[in-house]
Amino acid sequence: MASIRKHYREPAPLHYPFAAPVGMKVYCWVGSPDPKQKQLKVDVFDPIRESWKQLDSRGDCPVNGNGTCAVAVGNDMYIFAGSDSDGLHKLDTVTMRWTYINPRGVVRPTPRGGGRLIGIQGNRLVLFAGYVHKVVKKNKNPLKKNTTTGGICDQFHIFHIDKGEWTAPACYGDIPSARSNFVMVPVDVKRAVVFGGNARGNGRADDLFIIHWDSLLWTRIPKTGSWPKGRKAHGACCINYDKPNPLLLMVGGMDREEARMRDMWLLNVNQCRWTQLPDLPHPPRNGHMMIAFPLSDKLVEVTLFGGESAHGKKLSHTCILRFECETEEDTWALVNIIEPADVGRPIERVQEKMESLGLLPSSSQSASSSQSPTSNELKGQPLPGGELSAQHSNGEPQKCILFLSFGLRN
Repeated sequence: MASIRKHYREPAPLHYPFAAPVGMKVYCWVGSPDPKQKQLKVDVFDPIRESWKQLDSRGDCPVNGNGTCAVAVGNDMYIFAGSDSDGLHKLDTVTMRWTYINPRGVVRPTPRGGGRLIGIQGNRLVLFAGYVHKVVKKNKNPLKKNTTTGGICDQFHIFHIDKGEWTAPACYGDIPSARSNFVMVPVDVKRAVVFGGNARGNGRADDLFIIHWDSLLWTRIPKTGSWPKGRKAHGACCINYDKPNPLLLMVGGMDREEARMRDMWLLNVNQCRWTQLPDLPHPPRNGHMMIAFPLSDKLVEVTLFGGESAHGKKLSHTCILRFECETEEDTWALVNIIEPADVGRPIERVQEKMESLGLLPSSSQSASSSQSPTSNELKGQPLPGGELSAQHSNGEPQKCILFLSFGLRN
């Protein structure tokens, strides 16, 4: 079993964290700057208790995290280990053991950073685009030019988990140009959205695409109305995944002038319409992580942490954005921003979230029970309940939707 090394409010500063949600936790691995030394420590965030802890892992973890991308399927976190990698690795979050996946067949993606790895339909992983290290092959004839390979790519691969093999199927329609450090976010079981990135021939792209999984058909969305400026290394997530009217939230990134941003945008996916929200009241950032965690059908919390601010300062603080559904027409609004200093307190807010998920008795039940702990009794000690089995009051499993921004600085 994994041992908890320490409890703490926030991890060390994280730039381009590599993370995925598993049940009611977010597992975050940052890799090692030393290619000769494996990083076996894993940071874990609990969005309900609003707390961090660190676990030891074991096994064959990736060598480093240069441009890594990650996604979770079931209890497993899959990592495609970047431009200096040896391929796909899996972390079993129950045993905390890493496994290198040696795929069957002859199709294998080129090692790359700044691509995107997402899970679709429960048993497949999609790896798209990224940056392949350039290799210059000198020509022996001084009159001829050297040959250069690598750079930004548009490769599209699917890993079939049950078969253990990669395929490279053909895509159709308005296929995005080669790019890295973009966002690719599933919005329901049939579609995913791609925006921006460091694109070939376009610098910091501001284009928007939707891919349909049943046909692998790409559609480029024409610009209309308010539109975010081009950027790379931004963060995004879907705040109401697989609902009739999915909404994508996008925050920050780096523009064409290498300036970091803190603007927030909400995309109505069905209408292909952007709405600008008030700027994030924190330093501009890029390379950060975002998760959306539904507390009920009408309340969603988005947790944002890590990244890099001005002058290359790596960030560690965590903030939470609360969204509420205000009408029957599935109209959502940002109602509160929980500042880093307030994450995890007051204890009453944490208790309220646990009660809404059935992890604690309701306040009325607690009042009628002489053995129920009080707020003061709960302070300074771990909160009970839950782990990976939380359910909504209607009995449906709790969903946690993630998109993260990370990759190479290209």
